[in-house]
Amino acid sequence: MLTSNHDWRAGYVIVQLDTAGAAVEFVRVEYDVEAAAEAIVAGTLPDEFADFICTGGTLQKSIRG
Repeated sequence: MLTSNHDWRAGYVIVQLDTAGAAVEFVRVEYDVEAAAEAIVAGTLPDEFADFICTGGTLQKSIRG
């Protein structure tokens, strides 16, 4: 399931399990969103993917002409 919290940064989760329980850390990483969007448009992926990352997943309609 793909969800968005309107945060354009890449994200991952670190989960640590031990005998005491579990610890979960959510990590966000900044990256060059415009360069990624340009690569998507230049490649074979749908342009909507570029729109999605540029808006942090909040896109209702295309932002590209």
